[in-house]
Amino acid sequence: MMKAMIGAYRDGATKARVVLLAAAVGAALPGCAGRNSLLGEGPPYQLPFLLRFTDSAARSMGLPLLRESALPESVKEVRVWTGFGTVQPDFMLRFQITADGALTGTLLAYAIRDPSDEKYDRWIGAVLGAMCSSVRSDVGLASCAADASREIRWKAVYRNLVADELWNLPDESELPKPKYTMSDGSGIVVELRDGRGYRAYEYLNPGMREGLAARRAVRLQEIAGGVVAPVFARASPEE
Repeated sequence: MMKAMIGAYRDGATKARVVLLAAAVGAALPGCAGRNSLLGEGPPYQLPFLLRFTDSAARSMGLPLLRESALPESVKEVRVWTGFGTVQPDFMLRFQITADGALTGTLLAYAIRDPSDEKYDRWIGAVLGAMCSSVRSDVGLASCAADASREIRWKAVYRNLVADELWNLPDESELPKPKYTMSDGSGIVVELRDGRGYRAYEYLNPGMREGLAARRAVRLQEIAGGVVAPVFARASPEE
């Protein structure tokens, strides 16, 4: 599977992704001011750098930006964005929780379309087409909700994320700088919304950091990856 993933993603699209992640690493290193740890409390905080790259994805999915949405009291929504490396597609786990505690989960995928790279574009089309009954194309992206969303045990996934401090982790800008950095790898962006307000945080290659918060961020990536991997594997065409 990894061979197919890497073999399918090359040339101009790869360069664009490397530049994106390198810029994100550079932006994170100076140590921006800490971001709020509580929803809707305290002074305005700087949004995570990678969040700007999810805005077009949300729009391509037909979703409002979570930070611009208002939710009724006791209603919650969580979006866990994974990827941001040199391999596409990227994914978002969306959790919607009603006032009575009922939870709905959806796995969404999105990818840059690059008609100038026919092989890559055909491969992305095949992957998303195998993953989803309906694929949207907008703002230079293709996106869709995976049919496998119905098979995933979303309550268990969410319970595991919460156990690893999904709602309480600090942004990586609040942690000591890592000893080593790299311009490739993967990242995670978490958006949290409830009746009190909105919060978001990010981690780039959290495995390069030390400490409990970084270990929990690694665990969040692993939990999200455990949802994504089997769905992606079934959808990946053989070379």
